[in-house]
Amino acid sequence: HGGTIYEEGTPDQIFNHPQREETQNFIGRVRTFTFNLTSQNDSTYDEQSHDLDNFCQKYAISSMFYKLQGLIDEFTQRLIQWNGPVEICVNYSELDYSVSVVFTVHGQQENVLSDMEDNKVSYAILQGICESINESKQGDACTIVCKIKNS
Repeated sequence: HGGTIYEEGTPDQIFNHPQREETQNFIGRVRTFTFNLTSQNDSTYDEQSHDLDNFCQKYAISSMFYKLQGLIDEFTQRLIQWNGPVEICVNYSELDYSVSVVFTVHGQQENVLSDMEDNKVSYAILQGICESINESKQGDACTIVCKIKNS
């Protein structure tokens, strides 16, 4: 990036414990597909789904497409309270072949996952797709990170 130093430290610090997201992505060879939805019935969803399929094909993770689409559908159609836009970021690491999805929900008043166990169907679907799900809240934004099962 034009001679900018992004990270300083020993080789061990830089390659095994990078602090900056740009360095982590570079080291982990993370490929990212990001899109935004403004409502539950966003007219761009079909186009975004097509672009997600292209992303999966480009990085030879086509087997993950239906898992990703199911996960995104579950969150956007059943679990999220639509009070603002939702950013959806799919990350694929070429280093360890892991796939994760990060949902950033703006305008969310409460945690999305707090009453998920009450919705047994959604809970079962997410357990079948995800290895782990973590949620954090900062201000009016709720961030949910879902690591997808490889098998």
